[in-house]
Amino acid sequence: MATLSSFFDRIYILNLPHRVDRRKATIKELESIGVFLKPEKIEVFPAIKPDKAEPFKKLGSKGCFLSVLAILGHVRDEGANNVLIFQDDIKFPPFFNKHESSLIQQLELQNWDIAQFGHLTTEIDDADIKDKFATWRDSESKAIGAHFFAVNGKSLDRFIHFLEELMSRPSGHPEGGAMPIDGAFTVFRRQNPDIVRLLAIPSFGGQRSSRSDVTPKWFDKLPVTSNLAQLYRHWIYH
Repeated sequence: MATLSSFFDRIYILNLPHRVDRRKATIKELESIGVFLKPEKIEVFPAIKPDKAEPFKKLGSKGCFLSVLAILGHVRDEGANNVLIFQDDIKFPPFFNKHESSLIQQLELQNWDIAQFGHLTTEIDDADIKDKFATWRDSESKAIGAHFFAVNGKSLDRFIHFLEELMSRPSGHPEGGAMPIDGAFTVFRRQNPDIVRLLAIPSFGGQRSSRSDVTPKWFDKLPVTSNLAQLYRHWIYH
């Protein structure tokens, strides 16, 4: 049976070292779909926390971007066939285990460059989900989310070069400048029509509700309300 663990050469979970809560929750979530940590195969990657946001608008966006870039460079140097990356707030839907094998088998048969298993997009409607459940769609439309995605080994050099170019330009540059990594997927596809960027139908991964280091809510900044928010999240999601 085709699985994430069998198909991908390298699997990484992006996690800031001090976010032990997220790391533990994500390991538990991955184990629920049969993905277990394994040295040099499935590992937690210590996410980068930069000192300043520039040229990005937000510090967290820059950290995520740099972390993904570091992983891609490492995987390229190793000569891996592909890589799968999770953010440490990943949450899988109830139908994941039932349709995982079919989705992977379809991916094996396709010529792809980037595959977003998890995303938010207005392009996929209710009819798509009903009639084309557990399939892929090539898309250049905007899709939010980099919490569960893959990059094909054959595209690593090209994508890394593209990301480095984005980072060399200011945010808002007409040719594409510093931006969140999910925005980079969309711009990369639009500027390179031959690139195959796939979206899973429906999204096969969402985001757990937890305190964010990228966009913290006001109640996460206050000691008392932060503790209450954590208790509430634990109660409804565990």
